[in-house]
Amino acid sequence: MRPGTVLTQLVWQDSSRQEWHTAIRHALTGEPNAPSKPFAGSAFSMADPAEVNALLSGAGFIDVRLTEVREGVCYGPDVATALQALRSLGMTDRMLRDQDDSSADRALDRLRSLLDARDLNGVWFDSSAWLVTARRRS
Repeated sequence: MRPGTVLTQLVWQDSSRQEWHTAIRHALTGEPNAPSKPFAGSAFSMADPAEVNALLSGAGFIDVRLTEVREGVCYGPDVATALQALRSLGMTDRMLRDQDDSSADRALDRLRSLLDARDLNGVWFDSSAWLVTARRRS
């Protein structure tokens, strides 16, 4: 990037602040407080403002700012579409992969029930993100 270039990126806040993430994990695991550890490259690897600031500052950016954005996320206009979208997520695949067929079927039934309950003119969940802006040092 050339000096003076402005970087703008939207990143998820911590997984615990994502209704979609916690509700889906609960449905798929059957555990209300199933642990979730971010890993390098995960959707939440840029959730910590201090780490984002350090990373961008170390890469030659200045005026690093994180602005909170709270908007709903829609997984589809109906339960079938939302289920298809969720089945394509890596987190869903990872959680179902380690279950036997019977357990996976029960997990998917719980997920369908969750989506049915969230189907209010589309299947919506709350979410929180950071709008990250920074300028490349001149």
